[in-house]
Amino acid sequence: MMADAKTHRLPLNRLSHAECICFAQQVTGIIPSAKALHVAESVVVRYKNSLAVLIDKAEHLQTSDCIAIRAEMDELYEDITATVDAFNSIQPSQEITYFIFHLNNLVDRTRKAYRQRIRQKAHDG
Repeated sequence: MMADAKTHRLPLNRLSHAECICFAQQVTGIIPSAKALHVAESVVVRYKNSLAVLIDKAEHLQTSDCIAIRAEMDELYEDITATVDAFNSIQPSQEITYFIFHLNNLVDRTRKAYRQRIRQKAHDG
């Protein structure tokens, strides 16, 4: 992978709660450490904590709470990816390259699953 590779973008607001939770769980699984990605530890901790709260709220179908949590998670996710992209340009590392590669694969798989769900929904009418 080239050092100037950027993270792929994903319209997170289009994902269902279940898709969002699945995506966020996988993102947390590929973060080697906040330090390795040059992201503030507090951002990664808040992202993981928000995910835990989202899982709890989604299980109890508190949709209004889920929307607020997802909005915060989207901001944290954008902070993480913007920081990774910036450091990949000025100070690339193996950890950043690994994260971008795996995140881009995850984004691409999530987009594909989302499109399949939308096509199936349209087909089912």
